[in-house]
Amino acid sequence: RRLALSSRMACPSPAAVNKVAGAWAQLVASTSSSCDLDATAAKALAASLCVIEENNLSEHAVTWFLDTASAALASRIAPKFWAFFEGFEDVKGSKVAPAWASLQVSTALAYLSQALDAQLQVARAIESSSAESGKHYGVVEKCRANLAAVVFRPVHLYFHEILYLFLSKEFANFARRTAAEVCQSDDDEQDDDDSDDRESGDSMKLEDNEGFEVGANKFRQVCLSINHVGALSIAEEVLTEVLYDKIAQRIKKRCAERWDARVLNKEVECWARRSVWPLLRQLRSSVSASTQDSSQDETMGGEEGDDEEQEQEEAG
Repeated sequence: RRLALSSRMACPSPAAVNKVAGAWAQLVASTSSSCDLDATAAKALAASLCVIEENNLSEHAVTWFLDTASAALASRIAPKFWAFFEGFEDVKGSKVAPAWASLQVSTALAYLSQALDAQLQVARAIESSSAESGKHYGVVEKCRANLAAVVFRPVHLYFHEILYLFLSKEFANFARRTAAEVCQSDDDEQDDDDSDDRESGDSMKLEDNEGFEVGANKFRQVCLSINHVGALSIAEEVLTEVLYDKIAQRIKKRCAERWDARVLNKEVECWARRSVWPLLRQLRSSVSASTQDSSQDETMGGEEGDDEEQEQEEAG
């Protein structure tokens, strides 16, 4: 009798097995999606994760999800991302290369961000479900780390060169739109700088403050996208090279081989204050914002658990 009773307790009913199987199938379908889930699908995923958690299968679900996400990155997402940069040899060194790089990098980043967001949506749902029982598996941060490790190790042969063209063009666009923020101490120098910028193509005619906001926000979005997909360390290295080259070009142009320290200090400092420093501030602010978002993801489960414990203590 004890053996029979034990067997009945250990073996779930067919209905329970079917419920778990249906929940797992929903998790598989949600993970297979390459875009964000709509409200109905998100609700179905949450319900399926509750069933998985109730049957103490969350740890298995986490392991399966991370393995499946990594496999998708290696077999499908990473190859398609790098495919955007095929054909660079055909435009390398030509006048259309910067425009080609700008289009391809923007499109590739948008694709990779969409793929990551789809995975993060499932990862956050898993974290939210497990957090209700006081568990935290760190699925979100592991999901981000997986993407960076799989996609950017190693990088495409010409990726640094393509990224250099892209960031150089973004800097030029940023400098054009931020031309409204000029050194107020010397209007004559401002006019001279603006004329020089128009000739060199590094900037364009003065725009209003709205133009400055557009340029700042656009560059900030570029930084956020790069940081979001885990490529900021690569981009920082390339952007540093871009800025060094731009500064060197500016010094050479402004001095015109006449190395007058007084002119160099005033002219280049004015240009840097309205072009380089605002760009670096945008980079710093975008990284800080992205870091805060990541920290919120990492602490989501822990905070929810702490809130529940506090409520229980207050009730006691």
